[in-house]
Amino acid sequence: MAHKKMIKKNSIHMATPDTRDFIKPWFKFFSFKDGETKYYISAINYDGKTKAIDQFKDKEVFIYDRLYPEPQKRFFTVMNIISDLSWHTNKITLVVPYFPFLRQDHDSVNTDPFKEHEGKTAWVSLRLLAQAGLSYLITLDGHSFKRPGVFTTYEKFRNFPIGKDGKEIPEFGIIPPTLKIVNLTMAPELKRKVNFLAKKQGYDEVLFISPDLGASYMTEINLRKTRGGDAKDGVVEISDMQSDITLDTIKGYDVICFIDDLVASGGTILDSVTHLREQGIEFLPFTNEFEHPPRNAVDLMLAVVHFQGFDYAVSKISSVGISNKRIVVTNSITENNSPLAFGNAVRVQEKLETAAGMITYNPDIDIPKLQEFATQNL
Repeated sequence: MAHKKMIKKNSIHMATPDTRDFIKPWFKFFSFKDGETKYYISAINYDGKTKAIDQFKDKEVFIYDRLYPEPQKRFFTVMNIISDLSWHTNKITLVVPYFPFLRQDHDSVNTDPFKEHEGKTAWVSLRLLAQAGLSYLITLDGHSFKRPGVFTTYEKFRNFPIGKDGKEIPEFGIIPPTLKIVNLTMAPELKRKVNFLAKKQGYDEVLFISPDLGASYMTEINLRKTRGGDAKDGVVEISDMQSDITLDTIKGYDVICFIDDLVASGGTILDSVTHLREQGIEFLPFTNEFEHPPRNAVDLMLAVVHFQGFDYAVSKISSVGISNKRIVVTNSITENNSPLAFGNAVRVQEKLETAAGMITYNPDIDIPKLQEFATQNL
C-alpha cells in the first residue's frame, strides 16, 4: 500500500492488478477473442455525465505496473493508457519495478543491432513512452544504464542517428519529448539482507562480487565476461570470463556472494563459479543448510534484484552449491516476494514510492533530489 506521507494532495496513484501489493488496482483488463486487450478505469464521483477519465484533468498521475509476464503485450496496453491520459494531464509518471526492455547492453543509435546480436528495445520503448506523453519513468536496476541515477531519453538514448555531415537525421520529422528515467538500485537493501543472514548463521565477513561489468556499480570487485560463443535460444554464449581475483582477494572472508541486477538462465553464475575455481578458490560442498567453512573454503550466496527463476536457472544455480536458502531476491518480478516464494525476499515498494513522492514535475528541482536519492548508500 502506498504510504500516505508520499501521496501529495492533487495526485492520483493507480495500479494494475499485478501491482495490487502496492495499492488497490484501478484498472480492469478484458481481452477480445483475437487477443487484443481493452482496459477500463474506475471512476471517482461518476455522475453519468462526466467520463471517468475527466477526473484526471491537470492532476499528477502515477501508474504502477510490472510489465511482466508478456512484456510486449503489457507495454502496449500501458502505453495506450498513458496516451489517453495525456489528453487531460501532462504530469504522468510510470512506476515499473522491472522494466524488461532495459536488459541489453548496446543502445547507441549508430551501432548495428544485428552485429551486436540484440535489438534496440531500450531505445525504442523509451522513445515510444516519451511520445505517448510520459514525463517520468521510475524503475529498478535497469541493466542498460550500468549505474543508478536520473537519465533522459535524449542524453542516454539518442533519438536520431548522425549523418555524414555530423548532423542529426530526424526519423519522424519531430523530436520526441524528453522523458526522465529514474533508475534506482536495490543493491544496498540486498547487501543488508545478505549480511543479516550471514551473521545469523555465525559468519563474520561477506565478499560481494558482481558477475559482470553491467552490475559493477553494486560492488568494487567484479568479473568481466566476453560473449562470442555460439548463439543458443537467441542468446550469444559466454566465450571467456576474466577477473583480477586471487586467493589473496578472499582472505578473511567466510562467504562469497554474487550480486547482480538480473538472473534469467543462470549461465553467468555458473561460469563465474567455474572461473573462481580456476583461480584456486574452493567452495563448500552443496547442502541445504549453512556450514562453517573449513580452511581455505568459502560458502556461496546469490543476491539478485530481478530473479526470473526459470526452472533451468534454478537447476544451474543449485548445481554449483547455491541452494534456495542462499538466494536473496526482491519482489520486483511478482507480488509474491519471488517467483519461487523464497523466504529471503526484499520488498521494493517503499523505495519506489519514496521516489514517486519526490516528483514535483519541475526538472530543476526534481533531478538533483532524485539523483541524490538514487545514488545514496552505494
